[in-house]
Amino acid sequence: MKRLTQPGYRCLEAARPIALGAATDSVDFQNRGSLAIIHRDIVRFQKRTLDRSLSTFDYLYGYASAADSQFVLLGIYRPGSDLPTTKFFDELSAVFEQLVSNRCPVLVCGDCNVHYDLRDDGNAVRFRELLLSFGFVQHVTEPTRAWSHT
Repeated sequence: MKRLTQPGYRCLEAARPIALGAATDSVDFQNRGSLAIIHRDIVRFQKRTLDRSLSTFDYLYGYASAADSQFVLLGIYRPGSDLPTTKFFDELSAVFEQLVSNRCPVLVCGDCNVHYDLRDDGNAVRFRELLLSFGFVQHVTEPTRAWSHT
């Protein structure tokens, strides 16, 4: 990722953890996936770690500041190969609780692989209710995928 960063920008990344017992000494080994935040040099970003272990999604988190403003930025990736579980929503809620305790704006971005726009989908309803309970607002209003979902 860092090799793709243009002059005047910085890249922070969090590689997906390597599974225990993975054959890392094999020529065929590939650690697929990571999260990255690419930002202008004028934005100062302090990468942080959460005080909990998460098993249902990957994250990259920290404090961003530029000029006179500061906010918390959380990047999330939840693999879409499985449906969201109760554990995912519990872990995400716990993370949100920790982030809002910082008393500054929180920006969450990424891919939770939940079809937010579906009105009759239980996972979408639960996700919308979770965001609402923390005062978060979904700003994406157009489809973000080939299947016309947000």
